[in-house]
Amino acid sequence: ETFEILIGLYGFDPSEFDIQNDVKIYKVIYESLGAKGEPTQLSGAIYVPQLNTKKPMPTLKISHYTITQRDAVASVSPNVSPQSILGSMQGYFAIYSDGIGYGVSVTQASYVNKQASAISGIDLLRASKEFACENNIELNDQLFTTGYSAGGYGTMAFHQIIEEEYSDEFNITANSPGAGPYSLYEMAMRIFNDNVYTTPYYLGFALWGYMLATGDNDALNRWVRPQYRDAIFTMYDGTYAGDEIDNALNDTMSVLLEPQFLADFLGDGEVEFKNYLKNNSFIYGDWKPNAPIHFMHGEKDKTVFHFLMKLGADG
Repeated sequence: ETFEILIGLYGFDPSEFDIQNDVKIYKVIYESLGAKGEPTQLSGAIYVPQLNTKKPMPTLKISHYTITQRDAVASVSPNVSPQSILGSMQGYFAIYSDGIGYGVSVTQASYVNKQASAISGIDLLRASKEFACENNIELNDQLFTTGYSAGGYGTMAFHQIIEEEYSDEFNITANSPGAGPYSLYEMAMRIFNDNVYTTPYYLGFALWGYMLATGDNDALNRWVRPQYRDAIFTMYDGTYAGDEIDNALNDTMSVLLEPQFLADFLGDGEVEFKNYLKNNSFIYGDWKPNAPIHFMHGEKDKTVFHFLMKLGADG
């Protein structure tokens, strides 16, 4: 039944997949950290393949794409993560973190921030190992990670933070990010130079990520024209869909944003913000991944541009 739903929702061709197992799905609530580093509870889902012959399973960690509604997550509706379902059907112990601001978490959601993106997944990984032990589920040492769009960003953050800070606890076997914004700075430059961006709610969300991480709550007033500030300030509360937020904003950057901000960003100004974007990208700094990465991206992507994949691969 679940696979029939996936065929209808996502257009999958069942002949292209090696479907081996039924899947049981569990909602989990676990201890983690919020966007400001405070202790909090987060939720997620664990997808357990029902093997005909018991054997140790590899773990597949999935990072989710951009969502703005608190309940649009796997702990509420498991079908939102086809990677988790299909991976588990093929024998992976799949885990999906709802993330900060989703599921049971009622704080403001963070967005495209390395630490916030990574920590919720790392703590779910710990919780999933406890879950496996308590339920007599055997796991091997393989850890794969993937995600699409914002999930492509999230899986890269998960990969980097584990290798830099948790390598004594976990080792990633391989990473397969899809269509992620691997350089936030280069993506912003492209959007502001083009002047038209058809998914402006991504920008408002990225602004929230910056404000949460830095405490710079005045950024909204400096960067966004007055008539659009209220939409950004109020509509990322977990109740509005992305297209609703888009309709409240404007896809023309010179209309949405303050002219001084655009001039400064495209010139020599806004150094602090540019440094934040670079620090939360994957092409700057000294990190060289140990585990192999297989990038995927559609050439005609108009939302997260294809050239960002090449930057990520070359970085």
